[in-house]
Amino acid sequence: MTFSISPAFIRSQQRNIQIFAVVLVLLGIGALYLGYKNNQYQMYIFAPMMFWLAWHKYQHLAYWRDEAGHIRLTLTDTELQVSQGDNLRTTLLTDIDRLTLQRKFRNIDSILVHHRFGQVQRLRGFTEMDTLASTLTAVVGSDKVRTSYILHK
Repeated sequence: MTFSISPAFIRSQQRNIQIFAVVLVLLGIGALYLGYKNNQYQMYIFAPMMFWLAWHKYQHLAYWRDEAGHIRLTLTDTELQVSQGDNLRTTLLTDIDRLTLQRKFRNIDSILVHHRFGQVQRLRGFTEMDTLASTLTAVVGSDKVRTSYILHK
């Protein structure tokens, strides 16, 4: 089975980046204003840092616009593969220790895959998350699946 990143998730990530960049620009403008009004020259150092951070964050939009649509999750009989262009991350299904299903408003928001060796992989934003969760639950076993409803990250 192959799953891809949902367009709604890509749009929400782009929106979050834009909002954060605008907030940083507003902080920079506020720092310039306070530095001018109150003769606090340290604000003139703070403002360019905010503008640089906003520009740096705004450049992440190119990733979400160009690359995020190419992320694929493939579930085979023996392994879980997450691919993005030339990069491929493979996890054997036998190495999965347990799953945590993180729900938000009765829908599955993300799936935490806990590996035997201590790594945690977060699967978020894929199409048909319910199908993916039920398939992984069938592979791992329902006794190793935990559901989190509130205050999850």
